[in-house]
Amino acid sequence: EALIVWELTDDNPIVDLSLFKSRNFTIGCLCINPAYMLYFGAIVLLPQLLQEVYGYTATWAGLASAPVGIIPVILSPIIGRFAH
Repeated sequence: EALIVWELTDDNPIVDLSLFKSRNFTIGCLCINPAYMLYFGAIVLLPQLLQEVYGYTATWAGLASAPVGIIPVILSPIIGRFAH
């Protein structure tokens, strides 16, 4: 709450809150937010699940969860072509 008041009243805000006046921008942010929460939750929780529940060592849990980080690197250029 304090950040919003600060950004609205400051001469040089860090975050331009006027972007949220755009309906498309606001809806896009609201839609992508849960997707990133799930994605980053999986990145954090998957290795812990593999270690605590399934008995993997830290090394094997890291190797098993590595595709979660590698797949976006591989798919980003491909998906970028579809965006244009």
